[in-house]
Amino acid sequence: MEEPFYLVPTFWVAVSFFVFVGMAAKPLGKAFANMLDTRSAQIASELEQAKRLREEAQAVYEHYRTKQAESLKEAEAMLARAKEDAAQMATHAEAELKSMLDKRMKLANERIAQSETKALENVQNHVVDIAIAAARSLISEHLERGGSKELTLQAAAELERKLH
Repeated sequence: MEEPFYLVPTFWVAVSFFVFVGMAAKPLGKAFANMLDTRSAQIASELEQAKRLREEAQAVYEHYRTKQAESLKEAEAMLARAKEDAAQMATHAEAELKSMLDKRMKLANERIAQSETKALENVQNHVVDIAIAAARSLISEHLERGGSKELTLQAAAELERKLH
């Protein structure tokens, strides 16, 4: 027959194994739980740090987005100001050019008028000279036939003085 189970060495090896595992399970369980608690605390800390870093990154992102919007508005204002300045400069340059052209046209007209006046004076002087010469010659012929050469010269000199 068979031996009772408590006399079998395998039974006692199994019982001692379970007792050993039961006794070792508590400290090993605590160690394992501590290890898991430490790991979960580390993960929670890392998650908190990641959350904080994400919030900081979001704040920096918002700050730079605001700066970009401000810079864009400033650039648009500068562009509008530059366009306005360019339009004013163009208007001013156009007015200056028109003024300069008007002055040159006026100066040219004055020069033309002066040239016309001078030419007219030259023609008048030439006509007067011709008239004086003709008058002298007529008077001289008339007086030579009638006499008095001195009277002719005096009359010619006086005629020239009165005509000029």
